[in-house]
Amino acid sequence: MVSLVIPMVGAAVLTIGLGFVVAAFLMRTTGVDVITAVLASIPMGPVESANLAVKHNVLPGPVVFAQTLRIMLLVILIPPAIVALDGTVKDPVAALSRVDWTVSGAMLLAVTGVGGALAARVLHLANPFFVGSLGGAAFAAAFSLPITAYPYPLLVLAQVFLGVWLGAVFDRDLLRHARGFIPGAIAASLFLIALCIAMGLVLTWVTDQTWQVMLLATAPGSVTEMALTAKILEDGLAIVTAFHVVRIFIILPFANSIIEFTVLVANRWGAR
Repeated sequence: MVSLVIPMVGAAVLTIGLGFVVAAFLMRTTGVDVITAVLASIPMGPVESANLAVKHNVLPGPVVFAQTLRIMLLVILIPPAIVALDGTVKDPVAALSRVDWTVSGAMLLAVTGVGGALAARVLHLANPFFVGSLGGAAFAAAFSLPITAYPYPLLVLAQVFLGVWLGAVFDRDLLRHARGFIPGAIAASLFLIALCIAMGLVLTWVTDQTWQVMLLATAPGSVTEMALTAKILEDGLAIVTAFHVVRIFIILPFANSIIEFTVLVANRWGAR
């Protein structure tokens, strides 16, 4: 892990740069303003991007749509394609359901997650209940506390709630008002995914990790699904998770600064 710190940080920073490239593409194809384009293109999550859209006086609907669409495309395209190309997994569900867990270990994991979330809220971090619980669980795992995974039915239930929430974002009013924006958002999402795949392939050569691990590690979002896919492949679960955690802790806390920098540059060049 220590040897991969520089690639992790580099991948996170480069993802932000690729987000700006995709934002320029989105501006050209849909005519949206630069703030909307950047919020829609840099992978910072639907909730955080929507809050920043309101703060900077742009419509949150297209931003939420683009962010959610990218996550949906990632979930639909990347894990099934990698599992199919890998060819070694016969039963993906069985790989996830074979989880060793104990009541005490699962409860301790929950406590560390809640503790991390509360700490992140006190520190006023962006999206504290996600970032904080992620950090708390990572802390417990890094120090080898006696935690275990949750039972498989609980994992399934969590995925159901996540899927329902993402699907509910695509309401009628959003689709009607963002009608001209939708084709460009689809193209921009696929463009960012393609750029991150290229980055992952380059990192495969740089890090000597497998291409499956690096493609999952550099996917622009959906840490849960990418980590679960690594678990199905039984290859690089910790590495995939670490890459995503580093990117999250670089992008989310500095998301507002990224947008303020964008506003400053756009105003200076008269491009807003």
